[in-house]
Amino acid sequence: MKLFPIITRPICIAGFFIGTALAQPEYSLNEVNARIDAIVARNGHLKETALALSARKDDADFQALRAQCQVHWARIFQNFDEIHHGVIGQELVVETLTELSASDFMSAFETLVTKLEAGNLDKQIIESAMGFFMGRLRGFFRDNYQHPRVIAALNKVKVKMIDDENIINRIDKILSGEAKRNLDIYREAHEGVLGEDIPKIILSNE
Repeated sequence: MKLFPIITRPICIAGFFIGTALAQPEYSLNEVNARIDAIVARNGHLKETALALSARKDDADFQALRAQCQVHWARIFQNFDEIHHGVIGQELVVETLTELSASDFMSAFETLVTKLEAGNLDKQIIESAMGFFMGRLRGFFRDNYQHPRVIAALNKVKVKMIDDENIINRIDKILSGEAKRNLDIYREAHEGVLGEDIPKIILSNE
């Protein structure tokens, strides 16, 4: 009888790790594009209202797309030009990155900036990736405005988007700390208000 827990415990642990591995989808650009095709076919990519954005989070195709992008974003970015529906499809991919860790999201953003510098990315994608419309990460750059990686990346964006006064002004407010101060005021005023919380996702210095 004493051997029973000793025998079953490793089996349970092994089962846990097997289940975790199986939960991660294998990389498939065809799967990514099939899900984007399905979303766009029913106009599920549109962003007119907050309700539309919220509904997409519960969409089966969007969830499948998110599963691919959360694990394989780097490989998907290598084939970004092959994403169906151009900027529309690429924006959907960027939108799925909201659950990445701070370090992974910053790496993903830096990859996009490199593409922008090379002339291989639409400026609209960078605007989306900067979190102006992304729920969980919409405070990311404001909260991390003093981080060297954020400073370097946003200054590179400024160079490439010098003709876009709106973006330049937003970046300047981020880098000066003004946007962070305004965000903190907003957080304090809306503390405890359902749906108004803006998560603080901090990028480490490691």
